[in-house]
Amino acid sequence: MESFKPYHIFWGHLQARTHRPLELFSHFAKVGKKVQPLRYLTKKSFLVNDPDCIHSILTQGSEKFVRGFGYKQMIPFMGSGLITSDGDFWLKQRRSMHSAFSGKRHEDWLKVINAQADLLVEKWLSQGPDKEINFSQDITRMTIQVICRTMFGFDSSFVEGRTMAALDIITDEVYFRVLRVWPRLNPKKESRFKSAVAEIRDIAMEILQNGEAHEGSLLKILKEKMSPEQAVDEIVTMFLAGFESSSSTLAWTLVLLEQNPEIKKQLRDIVKEIGPGSYLTLESLQDLPFVKACIQETMRLYPAIWVLARENPQSEILGDLKIPAGSIIQICPYSLHRDPSLWPDPQKFVPSRFIELPAEKRHKGSYIPFGVGPHVCIGAQLAMMELQVSLCKIMGILDIQLLCSEILPEARITLRPQTAVKGFVKRRGP
Repeated sequence: MESFKPYHIFWGHLQARTHRPLELFSHFAKVGKKVQPLRYLTKKSFLVNDPDCIHSILTQGSEKFVRGFGYKQMIPFMGSGLITSDGDFWLKQRRSMHSAFSGKRHEDWLKVINAQADLLVEKWLSQGPDKEINFSQDITRMTIQVICRTMFGFDSSFVEGRTMAALDIITDEVYFRVLRVWPRLNPKKESRFKSAVAEIRDIAMEILQNGEAHEGSLLKILKEKMSPEQAVDEIVTMFLAGFESSSSTLAWTLVLLEQNPEIKKQLRDIVKEIGPGSYLTLESLQDLPFVKACIQETMRLYPAIWVLARENPQSEILGDLKIPAGSIIQICPYSLHRDPSLWPDPQKFVPSRFIELPAEKRHKGSYIPFGVGPHVCIGAQLAMMELQVSLCKIMGILDIQLLCSEILPEARITLRPQTAVKGFVKRRGP
């Protein structure tokens, strides 16, 4: 790979932001400025590295710092869902959907998650110890099933192939589409993308029409409180926001455990009593803090949502800089979570830090894998339950050997492994 050059006399920082964003943001995080000016062609941007400023930006609501850059470009294919909307409309939608993610739903979620994790483990065992398994792909299938069954009472196996194919195309294209400064000149790729968007919206309509609207479920709320078009927007949003973030996090956890055999052994000892058919409850998860810590530490090193963007309608002061109105304000959890002034030995995988230093003792703006403030991820609790249960069952029942544990991150809509995580499994011994 050629040497990293963050700045170009014509493009400014846009080329680095497009093709090597983790290096760009990490480079300027190390410079030590609270707020670092950047330029994307003619557009002014500022990278915010200070946790106090970050917390202020994300908790100010939608008046001072609004969803602009990046989000506007997603509306044509995502519609006006929770991710792309803002202001009063967003607040109305968020309040309408809130009850579907409340504690009353947790037991129902756990029934689905336990069942889907069991099916995943059974599938891997059935393939035998000599069969190479694409863990990334199978975990993604499970994640889609969990979203469909918990939120929409729908069995995604009926649309699995179509869903994964469409989502793969969309997630690859969306990242570059957000940063593109002129229209795409490749009509074949444009047609392929539009077809994928139409496909995922058709699937969302199938879910809306055929899913089981259980009492308290998100689907019931969508049917009762929203137009069919708006309901489809929200279903598409749940797909794009949820499927790859959870699957990438679980895949990264397997990679990090393979890289750190002592921690892997510690985790396996903790979950050794978990066997086929074991049912994990809310109480049993609370009794396994190290499992949660492994997930939290994975999200520190490889946060699925690795960048957040806002715009300021009026000029603002951040740190010691005046930020002109209409600037792009960017926050990079990936570089924030590796700041040595906030995290000792930041490059190391040390799950115990989340037990020794719980949330109330950490800086409130230092750890934001799900965001913070009013726009915090609405499905964060569902994701954490899915990740903890899945990790318990995988490590409690299986011996996993990866083909390669040295996998680089790829920054797209989420921060995912650059290559699929693959390997072999067998039933673990006593």
